[in-house]
Amino acid sequence: MLRARSFRLIRSRAAALCPMCGLVLLGLLLFAAPGCSTPPASLPVADAKQRAALAGALMQLSPEVETATATRLADRAFDLSRSLAPEMAALDPPIVLSARHHVGIKTPSFCFTWADRMYRRLRSEAFPGLALHAVMSPARLLHPLEHSAVLVTAQGRPLSSGIVLDPCRREGRLLWRPAAEDGAFGWQPRDAVLWQKRFGHRPWYAGDPLDALIQTAPRP
Repeated sequence: MLRARSFRLIRSRAAALCPMCGLVLLGLLLFAAPGCSTPPASLPVADAKQRAALAGALMQLSPEVETATATRLADRAFDLSRSLAPEMAALDPPIVLSARHHVGIKTPSFCFTWADRMYRRLRSEAFPGLALHAVMSPARLLHPLEHSAVLVTAQGRPLSSGIVLDPCRREGRLLWRPAAEDGAFGWQPRDAVLWQKRFGHRPWYAGDPLDALIQTAPRP
């Protein structure tokens, strides 16, 4: 979602270029990254079937994951995604069109904050047999916006084997799916993406186990 003042700033700057540019740019932005259509207070509560489906998928990550653990993580993920929505709306409110319809633009930093808050709160609890990861999908040619989420794997397993928990893509209605099936995004560890943005690609000699000895900046 985009703050109302940011929305007006984009429109005014684009309009200064040519009379129609502001409307064209605004339309492209809204098409590329639609915001909320449901006010946060009206978000539906996930039902037992939805929660059971996620819990079942989490249990399939490893035979070491107990039913109670998977169920608790599924419940927390759905509840956190929804409960954080009013908090995020207050941080970056959409433009109100009516009592039932809001419009805004989800910026990369907005989704980063939403995913980070969800990740930190989940990390405060123990889920034996499972590992939680803060992940980002860097901007790419066919998907030019960064995105952030939480990813769950079995302990010691790669990200591609896990399940994506995304509170931002549906504005508080938790989206989850296997990472291998989330084709629009190339999920990577968040720290690695931030490192690359700040310092660039790592040289060939910066791989494990010697990188801690030769890097001049802290390793992610």
